[in-house]
Amino acid sequence: MPATARVAHLRRDLPRPELALLWVAPTGSVTAPFLPWWIGVDEVPPEFGQHRYLTENSSSTFINPAFQLREASEFAGRLFKRLMYLTCAYPEDYLARVQGTLAAFEATMLEQQPRIERMAELALAEDRELGRELLTIYSQATRTRCAGAGSRHGGRAGNRGQVSQWHSGATAG
Repeated sequence: MPATARVAHLRRDLPRPELALLWVAPTGSVTAPFLPWWIGVDEVPPEFGQHRYLTENSSSTFINPAFQLREASEFAGRLFKRLMYLTCAYPEDYLARVQGTLAAFEATMLEQQPRIERMAELALAEDRELGRELLTIYSQATRTRCAGAGSRHGGRAGNRGQVSQWHSGATAG
């Protein structure tokens, strides 16, 4: 598994096992946001799944057609590692801005979490697949915003101006 940061959100009073939650950053959490992964999520977006080049000896084998779209996607771990390298190269210019943006992004997700979980709990009680679909849709939308920000603003390590654009143009939600 690629290097990621993880935090288990342990709660005794979960009404449904699908609401168990793991917060995962696509790479080191200094320059990557923690994203919620509920156990009830049905699928992982390709940008956040295991990519072939992360698997030992994969270069000597043919690619499985079932994984071609995943391989065609841009791996989120790489996006945020580029942001990390840029931030490490110029910490005085970017560290506070990047971390401020990440904190705002994460704060929005934390604020939304109880409501998303309540909606999912109601849906799960009525129709298990509907509840899982709700968790999956929310999770994928969050990851799309995360990958888009990483790609647009942190993914181009050769351009120092990208980080400041990410900060000034970021929306927390």
